[in-house]
Amino acid sequence: MNAKKILFIVLMGLGGRLSAEEISTPTVQIAPEIQITYPREGMKIPAVRRSFVLGFVKPASATVTLNGSTIAVYHTGSFSAMIPYSPGEFRILAEAELNGSTASAVRNVLVNQPPETLSTATLAILPDTLAPTQDLKLPSGENFSVRFRGTPGAEAHCRFKSKNESGSWQAMQERDGSPGNYDAQMVLPKEQGKEFSVEFRLSKGKKSITAAASGKVRSSDPQKTYVVEVSTGETILRTGPAVNGDTMGYDLFVPRGVKLKAQGFSGNEVRLKLSDSEILWGDEKHLALLPETVPAPSSVIDGVHSTNREKSLVLSFDLRDKVPFRAILSDDNKTFKVRLYYTVSNLDRIRYDTASPDPWAQEIRWAQKDKDQVEISISLREKVWGYHFRYEGSRLVCEIAFAPAPKKIWSGLEGILVAVDPGHSPVLGDGAVSPAGHKEGDVNFMLAGALKDKLEKLGAKVFMTREKEDYVALAERGKRAAAAGADLFVSVHTNAVPDGTDPMARSGYSVFYFHPMSLAFAKFVHSSFPKYAKMQDDGLYYGNLAVCRPPQIPSILVEAAYLIRPDEEELLLDPDFQNRAAEGIAQGILDFIRSTR
Repeated sequence: MNAKKILFIVLMGLGGRLSAEEISTPTVQIAPEIQITYPREGMKIPAVRRSFVLGFVKPASATVTLNGSTIAVYHTGSFSAMIPYSPGEFRILAEAELNGSTASAVRNVLVNQPPETLSTATLAILPDTLAPTQDLKLPSGENFSVRFRGTPGAEAHCRFKSKNESGSWQAMQERDGSPGNYDAQMVLPKEQGKEFSVEFRLSKGKKSITAAASGKVRSSDPQKTYVVEVSTGETILRTGPAVNGDTMGYDLFVPRGVKLKAQGFSGNEVRLKLSDSEILWGDEKHLALLPETVPAPSSVIDGVHSTNREKSLVLSFDLRDKVPFRAILSDDNKTFKVRLYYTVSNLDRIRYDTASPDPWAQEIRWAQKDKDQVEISISLREKVWGYHFRYEGSRLVCEIAFAPAPKKIWSGLEGILVAVDPGHSPVLGDGAVSPAGHKEGDVNFMLAGALKDKLEKLGAKVFMTREKEDYVALAERGKRAAAAGADLFVSVHTNAVPDGTDPMARSGYSVFYFHPMSLAFAKFVHSSFPKYAKMQDDGLYYGNLAVCRPPQIPSILVEAAYLIRPDEEELLLDPDFQNRAAEGIAQGILDFIRSTR
């Protein structure tokens, strides 16, 4: 007997007394599901008072609370909400309620302690804020920074102190807008080789206290240097030593085998003297200390040769040793200078390549800028597209690339090879995560795939720096593009914000570049993107980013949207938006190429 017959018999037995509403099918109660996707379990969070939590709930109509406070849920079920954090072990409880049914999810994180708040009523110096924290050895007369945190509104002083003597007290300043933070610049004493500590005194009224930094200070002979050699594939030299763990700006990239003059150290960072006016800093793990018998790096440049190729100019500099060098581009990208350090000119002749009727180099000149610094200046017929240096023995070779030549019949991107870089990796999980748990590496790959299709329809060839499940190191991505002979490099990403920042306060797309020859490329893509994707403009940026730094070809990074916002997460997962975003980038590339022809 089927269910309909049974229901009919029951109703007849009741004498037909039930109404239609009373015999309707019973409602099935659906228990909600909820997950937290960020922060990760056991994650260490900076010292913030508030930060964001990402997650999702099913169905989206459920009421969601985070640690007892009700939050907004997007219609997809995703949520991104700011909640108060407290220092130490911190528990995040997400609860969902729907028609009396509940579900929950828990995350346990560790929140760093905030800087201790100091009372003005007591006199105190916080021991863990005394700097220098690491030993340093610098030329006598050199300035270095000292600092500590203590009672606000007091008088602070510092001085050198050795086992047998103490120097004069020097006043320190309380930093504007940062009560209790005191700092000063001290000058290294003349006594060379002698070890000093830095002593601090904090006074208020008749009371005073003292403390000493753990890092020891020694002076060296400012005229004396020792020799180090770059021992890894390439090392980055910075503008100064790190301050409170914050490394200073990248300034010079030096290849393996180059020798440098060193004058001291601060912790694990080495002070490097390129000239009397240029001091840079490098990490000691990339620099090998050579024996004292090795002479200081010094070279003579005996010749410069130029060779014209179809799309590039090759310059050879005849040196006698591997020395550091710097590339300098003019504002119009048509004058290329090479600065050679530790070098003296013996240039009686500069050879031009006359095999081509229209050579790339219009003029090559040299100047002895300093007693051991030579600058070669090359005036070019076309704008620099990219460049690459390499040492062949002691000969320095520089290849300057120019814009790809147009095809005879040209309507799109025919003849252009574009390297498309899907940022991050889903395997490593090194990018952002969306509220619904989608990894940035996967989302970037979908966007990159859509961009590949658009570019190919415009006639371009496309080289993908990774396949879907690949992990490729940051430094390798640009190298892969250059090895493939790419003309342009585009790294595709989706954005996020750091802990302590409200994800809903930022939105839209942004474009980054590093080298001057990439600026026009970035501007064209930045201008084109919103015409198709209809996104808010989050900015055009100079960005010191690993994927933008390789100088061989114009390179940019595009942040298509904020993956951690529920509304932009929905867009990024939508194939229609992926196609529109890809169209915006592709058309920007087309506009840039057209501008060069």
